[in-house]
Amino acid sequence: MTRLLGLVLLFACGTEPEYEIEIVLPPRADTTEAVRLEMDVVRRGCDFVPTDGTAPLESEVVRPFAWAWGEETSVIGNLVPAPYGFTARIRREDCITLLAGCAAQEIEEGGSGLISIEVGPVAGGICLPPTLCEGVEGCVAPE
Repeated sequence: MTRLLGLVLLFACGTEPEYEIEIVLPPRADTTEAVRLEMDVVRRGCDFVPTDGTAPLESEVVRPFAWAWGEETSVIGNLVPAPYGFTARIRREDCITLLAGCAAQEIEEGGSGLISIEVGPVAGGICLPPTLCEGVEGCVAPE
């Protein structure tokens, strides 16, 4: 397995990084067509996260993030103590999801740890209406 370590630091209540997130790729994963990494922090764990590589419902998303593939990532910021799901989708330029996964984690005040999101191949993962594919920008709502 390939690991993208130290991907995103997460703060619980303090100012020091307390949680670290890693994306774990399957053995021999082909990411040559990857152009975008999307992550969402969702409420209540992974139970309501689609398994086909599409994005979770907006009503479940606490914080969305996206980076160009290979770009340095940023800090998520403060989260109140609660159960969360941490999703990851690796997309091609045509917005098809190559790999996706979710890791459930209870964020605790003063807690720390490593959150490993194991991603795997998915069948589907296209933009859902009314969004449209905008290449590296991903799925966006029409203006």
